Formats: sequence, C-alpha cells, structure tokens
Amino acid sequence: MDPGQGGIWIAFAGPNDRGPDGNVILGHGGVTTDGELIVGGQAVIGNDAEAQSGFGPGHTIGSVVLHELCHAMNLAHVEVQSELMSPYVNSLTPPLFGPGDEMGLWLVGVGRGARS
Repeated sequence: MDPGQGGIWIAFAGPNDRGPDGNVILGHGGVTTDGELIVGGQAVIGNDAEAQSGFGPGHTIGSVVLHELCHAMNLAHVEVQSELMSPYVNSLTPPLFGPGDEMGLWLVGVGRGARS
C-alpha cells in the first residue's frame, strides 16, 4: 500500500535504530501530502528503554503513541509543558490529552469536515 493513498501509517523503531543525530528514537510523526493537500499521516514509535509501558503521566509508551499520532493528524508542538503535545517528556506530561491538546484535535477535525 502507498502512504500517499490516505490513512495513518504506524511503524516501530528497532532497538538498534538511531535518529539522524545518532540518538535513540523517542518518536516521530507527521502528515503525508500530495504536494498541496494532506492525504494521510505517519507515526514512528521509538525504542527508548527509559519509557514506562502503558499509559500514565510522565514518560510512557502510551504518551509517545498519542503524541506521534497527533503529529500524524497535523498537530504541532506547543510550549505548555502540561500538554501532551509539548516537545519534551517531563513530570508534567499528562496520561492523556490536556485541554489544549483536545482543542487542537477539535480544530483539526473541524478543518477536515468532522463534527464534534
């Protein structure tokens, strides 16, 4: 299947995979375009051994999955550390979406014709 044909593609980084900077991959996500329109997205879930399993506050695999899926839906980073879309995992990282994350998802849905 071609990622340019829509949908969200999810991949998992292997234990020896490294990012362009040589560091362990925490995660990466973004949209796929046809040059003009968004036609899909992709999310890579990292191999950081320091991440806790499941969902919960702080550095968890669940928060990485949700964060990268939001990038695949065209959400960007925010500067509020208590939102899931903060670029850095910290003790304030929520277990699920913060109010700003929810607003961003709502706005993306409205922009694509979805209804709340």
